[in-house]
Amino acid sequence: MDKVQNITRRGALIGALVSTAAIVSASAVTAAGTSSPISTLFPEWLALREGSGDENFARYLDLQERITGSTPAGARELAMQFVVETDDGDSDFRDAFFARVRQLAMEG
Repeated sequence: MDKVQNITRRGALIGALVSTAAIVSASAVTAAGTSSPISTLFPEWLALREGSGDENFARYLDLQERITGSTPAGARELAMQFVVETDDGDSDFRDAFFARVRQLAMEG
């Protein structure tokens, strides 16, 4: 993918994230005293990011899929998903992730 396409994709995702954040924040309902999977798993994902070894990498990938596959309960969790999806900015996001974000933005 060339640089212009990459910039365009990132711009489109940022627009979708902003729209989705407003929708998700307005409609998020989380039971009092409970944490969503994203908020609970994100710190562990961050810690594993610095580790090494096959077992560590397998757990890292498992957490990545669980985090990006969950429904965010607010703008902060959507931002956490974006960080996880892009390996903290080291990678591009997948088309499937953008499709999910776009779907969230169009709901409601």
